[in-house]
Amino acid sequence: MSDMLAPQLSQRDRPSSSLISTPPRERIFVMFVGINDYKKQTPLYGCVNDVDLMDAYFKKLFNLKARDSYHSRRIVDASATKDNIQKEFRNFFLENDDIHANDLMVFYFAGHGSEAPIKGHQDMVPMICPYDYDGVDPAVEQGVKREWQV
Repeated sequence: MSDMLAPQLSQRDRPSSSLISTPPRERIFVMFVGINDYKKQTPLYGCVNDVDLMDAYFKKLFNLKARDSYHSRRIVDASATKDNIQKEFRNFFLENDDIHANDLMVFYFAGHGSEAPIKGHQDMVPMICPYDYDGVDPAVEQGVKREWQV
């Protein structure tokens, strides 16, 4: 990636030193998902570019020069289906024996979002919309709501 795409950090954008120095981080694992072209939703512009810029931002912010300190996964557009995002999330974060106690894990999503009701509550739960989300298919909608609630 050229230096032209690398973000420049202003003083305002720099995190306080306590955010990046305590606790010490051994390594960083980042999963990026960016969707411009949805299967059935209005297309977006800039989400995949946001993924590229955030990748450059993390590398620059944390001064990640050592190959073994920065691990990233990138899923964009048609490959960012509900099933594929969940599979990659599980493999990259939950079942990854290389992640240790002081490692930092980040999930970054750029794309459509929505809200869905929580059964038995008046509150709404925010949710990400994968490539194959159509807002109508209950199997996809219910899967995203139920399986991604925090």
